[in-house]
Amino acid sequence: MERELQVRWSAVIDCEGVAGGTDLPGTPCDDGLATTGNDTWSANCTCVGQLIDCEGVAGGTDLPGTPCDDGLATTGNDTWSANCTCVGQVIDCEGVAGGTDLPGTPCDDENPNTSGDTWSANCACIGTPIGGCDHEVNLDIWTDDNGDETTWEIIPQGGGSPTCSGGPYVGLDNDLVNASCCLSTGCYVLRVLDSAGDGISTGGYVLTTSSGARIIDNRYDGSGFTDVSQIANGGGFCVPIGTDRLISTSCDKIFWTVGEYIVANDNAAVALQWQQGIQTDDGYEMWFFNPNGGYSFRRFHSHAVSDGFGPARRLTRLPYQDQQLGSC
Repeated sequence: MERELQVRWSAVIDCEGVAGGTDLPGTPCDDGLATTGNDTWSANCTCVGQLIDCEGVAGGTDLPGTPCDDGLATTGNDTWSANCTCVGQVIDCEGVAGGTDLPGTPCDDENPNTSGDTWSANCACIGTPIGGCDHEVNLDIWTDDNGDETTWEIIPQGGGSPTCSGGPYVGLDNDLVNASCCLSTGCYVLRVLDSAGDGISTGGYVLTTSSGARIIDNRYDGSGFTDVSQIANGGGFCVPIGTDRLISTSCDKIFWTVGEYIVANDNAAVALQWQQGIQTDDGYEMWFFNPNGGYSFRRFHSHAVSDGFGPARRLTRLPYQDQQLGSC
């Protein structure tokens, strides 16, 4: 009896239709799309890839509409756009991302003596004094690593609501901030504040008139106060400030020594009194003060005291050394 051996075999047809081929479900393929990666054959032989996200990761989660960080302190609610750009909403002057309180829009400075209040470029709510503006002053502030800790205000001397104020300067770290304030004729106090109590460690500030004449110069001593920088004993400034100035060789000189002379430009009215009548009540008074408080000293130099010079109408002796003089 003859027996016949029959051998039957079969080969799996792969996803490309090849018997015994290697393109099987779960193996790599190419779906032809540049927007996907990690392409593999599915169970029903469809070549499917994972979407490449905005960080270039196949199957990643950084997809359009999801949160991201644009690296800007001036924006919030950052999300990936349709073209994978990380875009945030501008933080307004009230600290709200996407808010409407932007520079140039109305605000309320809570000062009943002003009107037309608007947010300035530095997010200070500033109004125009009712009855008009007599004198504009400018405040330049050099911030430190924490501009969001710095604020300022100008208040009437003797007390009252701030006529102008500004800050905090969020996102303006180690930067120059320019602010202005419109003042009526009168006397005022400038207060520069730091919420952390460590001053403006690497910065400072300078207050000038609109024409550039210095009123208070604290450019290089911002670290010299803690919470509040202001002249001692309620000292302030008055506008208009007048025209009396030091001569150029007495300006911005740092290393003075005790007994050196500083010289002011002539004041015509005072000069007319030289050798006329009583000399003890005519002359020049100079005020030396630390903008951060503490030292404040006024020295009157009359025509009756020549100190060996004549006419003695412009000279005084420095009361202490190593000081820098402004009002130039």
